[in-house]
Amino acid sequence: MLSVLCVFLAGIGGYWCWSRQGFADPMVWRIVGALSIMLLAVAAVALPPWLELSKMLGLLLMPLGLVWLGLALATVLLHSRLRWLCLGCWIVLSLGGNPWLGALLMQTLERPFLDDERLPSGHFDAVVVLGGGSNGMGFGRPQLGDSGDRILLAAQLHHAGAAPILIATGSDPLGNDDEGSGSEHTATIWQSLGIRSSALRLIPGPRTTSEEIQALAAIMADESWHRVGLITSAWHMPRAMYLAERHQLELVPLPCDSRSRMPDLSPVHLIPQQQGVSLVQRAIWEYLGRWAGR
Repeated sequence: MLSVLCVFLAGIGGYWCWSRQGFADPMVWRIVGALSIMLLAVAAVALPPWLELSKMLGLLLMPLGLVWLGLALATVLLHSRLRWLCLGCWIVLSLGGNPWLGALLMQTLERPFLDDERLPSGHFDAVVVLGGGSNGMGFGRPQLGDSGDRILLAAQLHHAGAAPILIATGSDPLGNDDEGSGSEHTATIWQSLGIRSSALRLIPGPRTTSEEIQALAAIMADESWHRVGLITSAWHMPRAMYLAERHQLELVPLPCDSRSRMPDLSPVHLIPQQQGVSLVQRAIWEYLGRWAGR
């Protein structure tokens, strides 16, 4: 019954938009009307209606959703050329907050490491973990960050006997080191997981990936290591390996923290949301970092 009601409302709304002639360009009304029909029809029949509609309503009440709706209304109601600016902003927000587009962009970065999901096996003389796995202090102790899988993978390799030495890099890129650097937080977490301090080495100075690789190159020049593993997020690995090659470092990539899983087919993902913004922004940041050589 609800599905039929949604489709009926979509048809009425689309016809109303189609027939309006007074507020704006009729072509704009036609486009908006057609999109409204498609959105409501898919929402009504794709998945359990109450669940999907409640999620969509919740997202529309979030800041991104409200801005998205406001730009759509401004595009329809305005008479001036500002309408086209609003339309452009609406398109940018729709794409920039879309989880499907974000996952596709992540796949372009992670593709070299998705063909074989098994990590390289064997013994490593040392394993270096690029910064970003910890998220500063919380409740009086260091806590895992959004890319905490980096820290976990290194601990697993160490406890498996594959990595006797763990190297942590990174500091606060904004210079707020009052509570310790990122590498120190990583070391503290490792010690809480039963790893002795004698097995840990810290590189607290670097603030960018390029500086991390430079510092690692200096350490490796003084060591007799033959096989060194590099742990970072799969979407960050292409840029890290590119910088390592520039410094003539032979590192074994150990990717983790994959973000390229495609979201389910759902009308919910047509609405801009934090997940989409995060994925799209991370991917663009990686491409810009590669272009800038950092």
